[in-house]
Amino acid sequence: MSPHPRPHQILVHIGFLTEESGDVFSPRVLKGGPLGEMVQWADILAALYVLGHGLRITVSLKELQR
Repeated sequence: MSPHPRPHQILVHIGFLTEESGDVFSPRVLKGGPLGEMVQWADILAALYVLGHGLRITVSLKELQR
């Protein structure tokens, strides 16, 4: 096994931010809403990036279908 694993291209779809999901999250952000979930996503994305993986991030079904 190689000491340096091959990086992967990873698709991350943050579905709770989509308009199609009813977008109950975005309006609450500026009012002190549940930012913990956004912090967790940021941690995951940062870790994947630091590990050398390529990321494609989508927040709408239209982007996801491309």
